[in-house]
Amino acid sequence: MADFFEADLTGSRFRRVDLTDARFEMVNLSRAEIRSSYLEGTTFRSVDMKNVVMRGVGLLDVDISGEIRNVTINGVEVASLINAELDRRDPERVKMRPTDPAGFREAWDVVERLWSGTVE
Repeated sequence: MADFFEADLTGSRFRRVDLTDARFEMVNLSRAEIRSSYLEGTTFRSVDMKNVVMRGVGLLDVDISGEIRNVTINGVEVASLINAELDRRDPERVKMRPTDPAGFREAWDVVERLWSGTVE
């Protein structure tokens, strides 16, 4: 097994490489192009995946947690669907996107209430 720590592999190419059970931590994969891959058992933590293109990729039994914006899967933009579901589950999320002074006051009330629960 190879370990890469604080290595600059910018522009590297990997072909027919088995990354089963690989771990990517604090890795920048910006503008990476991933084709025909199954990353079974692979873990990504604190990974930057801006402008990544994936083609022929198998996403099975996947758990994604993090900021999701402008994500298209099989031609469907899914970030708006995810945000709508999260807003449905927690209506106070909407209050955290104020657009006027009254909204900011309401958001601050939510923050103070949640913070007091944290302090307790």
